[in-house]
Amino acid sequence: MNLKRIWLTSTFIAFLTVPAFADEPDKQTIQNDFNFAYEQFQLSIQHKDTYSASAYAAKALMLGKQLYGEEHKNIAVLTYNYANTFMLHQQTLAPHKRNHDKTKLLFEQVIEIYEKVYDEYALEFIKPLRNLAHVNIKYYNKDRLALGYFKRALKITEENIKSSPLAHADLSLEIGRELLQIPREYKKAIKHLQSAYDSYHTLLPDNDERRAFSEFWLAKNYFVKRDFDKAEPLFINAISSFNKAGLNKEEIFLTTKAYLVQTYEKMGKSEKATQYCQEIGRAQPWVEDKDSVPIYMQNPKWPKEAVLNKQTGTVKVGFTITKDGFGKDFRVVKSKGSNAFKATTIKAMKKWRFAPKFVDGKAVDSDAKFTMIYKW
Repeated sequence: MNLKRIWLTSTFIAFLTVPAFADEPDKQTIQNDFNFAYEQFQLSIQHKDTYSASAYAAKALMLGKQLYGEEHKNIAVLTYNYANTFMLHQQTLAPHKRNHDKTKLLFEQVIEIYEKVYDEYALEFIKPLRNLAHVNIKYYNKDRLALGYFKRALKITEENIKSSPLAHADLSLEIGRELLQIPREYKKAIKHLQSAYDSYHTLLPDNDERRAFSEFWLAKNYFVKRDFDKAEPLFINAISSFNKAGLNKEEIFLTTKAYLVQTYEKMGKSEKATQYCQEIGRAQPWVEDKDSVPIYMQNPKWPKEAVLNKQTGTVKVGFTITKDGFGKDFRVVKSKGSNAFKATTIKAMKKWRFAPKFVDGKAVDSDAKFTMIYKW
């Protein structure tokens, strides 16, 4: 969840009627402290200061319990705000400093209090259930547990599908994206991605970015499964949809074109890939004196002698990127390790595709370099 959405969630408390405590000085002091903490929490969210937001969310929660008691909807929202900002702050820290156990525990506490103040199928459950699923997949590799949280959230959206049909589609897309990262769950992934795709194309206008993302992720699913005939038209549609949604300057727009280049190369249709190699080259500045990054590549095969002897090495290659995004005129500039690495490197690079350099709006041939690293 991004910070903007947290802001929208957090405003829930700001409009509640709070009882006056004129005859209770201690209560009034707590109320004032709570108001200050909550205002600072909101300001921190606006400034994307996750450290302060988390600290003020924790303080607001502590003071809120004194004002409302343990089982109140305000406490449910305050608990979620703290859990969410704590999670976001953890993501800004170095990996070894992150406290995933606390993140998981906080969201489990959110679910516990939600179960006390909301109906079983209340839409409020969806966000903490989604976050618990993400935490368990990303940090604990507990795919089955995560799927349980997703299934519970999906059941809630199904119960509310008439009043909130897009909530079901949004969650289906998210589940499909997550399952796509788990090889044994590819079949389930396509079910959810197709469901989101169908719903978005029924309910949304063609300039809504969610349609574009559903096309992209469904295409990626087919790409991963090597069903390139189905992936190709979906990637093409996604490019058009991202353009209609005004995302043609975003990274996802070029990423989709890169996947289409890879799709065509996998299909043996290099000539079709050329258009998108050039479009990527036109959209991004040419960087001198750095290794060129291929759009499509095949890893070189390790020479048998290198495998047997567990040899390592590097091969620095100079070459030309043509205006059509192919490589040519390969030459070894420097190498270390087995001489066999030289031949395998150049053999592989002859099949790669690149984004060509553009000068005055036209694609041109250009000098380039790449360093292949062989290591165990």
